[in-house]
Amino acid sequence: MSKIFILPKTSIELNRIRLKHPKNHQIECDYYCDNEQFYELNMRKNSYHSWFMNDCLIQDGNVYIITPIDPLFLMIPIIGSMDKQQSSNNYCSLMDIMADQNLDSTSIDLINKIFNDKLLKCIADVKSFESELFIRFNRERTMKWLCLKFEQIKKSLAKHGFKSNTTGGFTINNYVAASNLVSTDIIDQSQYNSMALQILSDYIGDDYERELRTILGIPDIKHQQQQQQQQQQDEDIKDENNDKKRKLDSSPAKKKSKQHEQRKMNDKNKKPKLTHTQRMLNKVDKSGIKDISSYFKKHC
Repeated sequence: MSKIFILPKTSIELNRIRLKHPKNHQIECDYYCDNEQFYELNMRKNSYHSWFMNDCLIQDGNVYIITPIDPLFLMIPIIGSMDKQQSSNNYCSLMDIMADQNLDSTSIDLINKIFNDKLLKCIADVKSFESELFIRFNRERTMKWLCLKFEQIKKSLAKHGFKSNTTGGFTINNYVAASNLVSTDIIDQSQYNSMALQILSDYIGDDYERELRTILGIPDIKHQQQQQQQQQQDEDIKDENNDKKRKLDSSPAKKKSKQHEQRKMNDKNKKPKLTHTQRMLNKVDKSGIKDISSYFKKHC
């Protein structure tokens, strides 16, 4: 089936490499690389579109865009996992690390050409021995590098006039809609911070995102909203249970049952009625009179 691809301007020959996604380490994705750069494949989904090309109709209306990606995003989860498995003081050969990813020799050679010691020093401690690189993951350097990426993304958003919209995506300030309305909203720094971190978080794990939020002082608004929604749901459930209890208590059957129980308690506490003879006997002085049962007791 034919598809529409948008490629970089330079004519390149790409090799496919399958690596774990930097956000979700359980999913493997296809990436592409030449001798200098890594690329990722993005899809712009258009469910109800088709394409005309020459005399042909292409049923798949999606657009596939191959864009550059910083290869260090792909390397962070790989080196980070090695750091958890082994002592933090151990250096590992880059060749051995790539061999553990089940890559073929061609892919490993391309990776070794791209990942030089200067690039890897952004996220790791690097030593070279006989033209082979040995690396050790450095979380402090990694967080500094992520902060630098955050600032670069924020500057790019401000330069091109992006702003967040109500659908959770981004729009451009000077975009003119069909109604010829131009947005004049002023973007503050907090919005740019949120947008930049939202973009960056698509390429890092949740633990790095949380630590980055702490360093940059950016609150997790989405998490706060989820907590508020959960609290509201708990309160609604509690109110609903209280309403059901009140309705149950006010139901005719419940009232009748309570009245019956109250009547039984009253009957139990109520003194029995005495006959005329019993009332007369109660008035008689019984001092010196023995109880009839005393005549039947054994005497020692």
